[in-house]
Amino acid sequence: MKKTMAFIMIIPILLAMFTGCNADNDAIDNGTPRFRVHSVSGENEFMEINNGAIIFSDEYEQFVGGDLSFKGEELSGLKDYKTEFYFYLNDDKTFINSSTVIAEGIEAGTGISPYMGATYSETLFRPEVWGMVMDSLHFTLSGSFMDGGNFEYSMALDVEAESSFDYRPMIYVQSKLYGETADVLSILPDNAVVLGTIRMIIPQNMPMVREEFVSNVLPDGSWIYAAEAEPNVIYVELSDGRYSVYSEIEQ
Repeated sequence: MKKTMAFIMIIPILLAMFTGCNADNDAIDNGTPRFRVHSVSGENEFMEINNGAIIFSDEYEQFVGGDLSFKGEELSGLKDYKTEFYFYLNDDKTFINSSTVIAEGIEAGTGISPYMGATYSETLFRPEVWGMVMDSLHFTLSGSFMDGGNFEYSMALDVEAESSFDYRPMIYVQSKLYGETADVLSILPDNAVVLGTIRMIIPQNMPMVREEFVSNVLPDGSWIYAAEAEPNVIYVELSDGRYSVYSEIEQ
């Protein structure tokens, strides 16, 4: 029987970069950036977006698309699909984040990934367009089926100031989410290896994003280790030389 090699090609299309708007973002005494967070969500009769966010800090600005879910049967058998986040400026669409997924070599087509991705930059939004982002942020999902049909769904999104609720300290690394435990070690287990370092910190009062080497508490540059004997645990080096233990969180 002939086997068909299958792959999905993901094409990032457009990340609009605007000139900065980092108001009200002074640093905390310990050097950790202070954040201003706005939640992004929306729904219509067909789909909904949750856990999205717009983040301003003294170091960068970030847009997080959040999680897409369907109220009925999920779309499947797709030849391709596009996701777009945008707002209206002078009646024209101004794109913040857009990507296209194309299924090639998959006879049954592909489905839609629930994670809508993220983008960040030192400057992402101009102050003069922020009101338009608040008032006219939209999401569109469009594409085509393997049988030749097309689809397009759009909805308005709500942008609101986030609450001060703090999530458990977490790290996302090697496609897994880990949460802090109460355990702290003075030395690492035998045969522990370096996985890498924290590359970015997000606010602790927003849901974790699924981006590699992101933490909602630990500072940039914190070293992360793992040991083969405990595949569901990682260790993070603290400033005092000890190691905080994080365990995998079921997703």
